[in-house]
Amino acid sequence: MKKKTKPVEEEVLVCKPESVEEEEEWAEDRENSNEGRFDKSTKRLIKIFVMLLLIFIVILALRMFYKPAVEKEQAYMYNGFEFRNVSGSWNTKIQRNNTDWVYNIPLRYGPRDLETIPINAYPKVFSNYTSIFVTFDPTERELGYTALAAAELTINMAQVLDITPVAACIKNETNACLTRPIVECNSTQLPTIFIKISEEPKVTIKDNCITVEGKGESLMKAIDRLLLTWFEVMKI
Repeated sequence: MKKKTKPVEEEVLVCKPESVEEEEEWAEDRENSNEGRFDKSTKRLIKIFVMLLLIFIVILALRMFYKPAVEKEQAYMYNGFEFRNVSGSWNTKIQRNNTDWVYNIPLRYGPRDLETIPINAYPKVFSNYTSIFVTFDPTERELGYTALAAAELTINMAQVLDITPVAACIKNETNACLTRPIVECNSTQLPTIFIKISEEPKVTIKDNCITVEGKGESLMKAIDRLLLTWFEVMKI
């Protein structure tokens, strides 16, 4: 039988100081090494703290010195009527003639925005009619604003003035006008409002016809000028 051999044990070399002086030097080196690691960690924390402090100071300075632009006046009185801007629309309250009914009227523009739009007469005589033709040229290019202007006009006519608007065209050249009355100011004695695309915004009242002129937003201003004059909020 073979004899079992014992595993060779590895020797672990342990360095020991040879003297008291060397042991003290080693202890000092270990202490300096720990202090170095501590110094690096401390410096990192100090840097982070300084950065956070600077960010806080910047935010505080912005709050102290930054002043947002003053918003445009959102409410004012005009000839005894209060106008208030709500979500981009100018609102006021109008009482229907000879009734106790009061309506909140939203318009695209307030009266201060409309004072430069000329109107030559008061449209009050048209309040005596129960229905009025609202006519336009179907071949015009900017029919989008024509539709917006007609909507703002007819809604307020029906609600406040109790007048039924009748959609019409000045010529029968599109499918939209096939079933509509063909009405021009000089072709009928019936009350008519003609929405006309024109470079110069204005409102002209003559005989049985009101012509509202403008282009784009200026057309909307002319419509609101007519309505606020009709409601006796604005003067001519």
